[in-house]
Amino acid sequence: MTLVFAHTAQFSGVAAEGKALQVIKGNDTTVTGLDCSEIGVASGNGACIPLEGRNLTLDRVQFHDSEQDILGGGDGG
Repeated sequence: MTLVFAHTAQFSGVAAEGKALQVIKGNDTTVTGLDCSEIGVASGNGACIPLEGRNLTLDRVQFHDSEQDILGGGDGG
């Protein structure tokens, strides 16, 4: 899966699934052109990208002023 934003897309203060800006569940994902900020959730563990899949590549991505940037676990790459 590839998420490409033609110009830098800016997302601020939005949480999907009570977790993060974008929950990535697929494998071999590339995110290009993203600015993520001010992500917070009730648990205090809000992330710009929680990685539930494997193998994430980032290109021209900025994270700032959030509880977490990338949150991963398990055997993810």
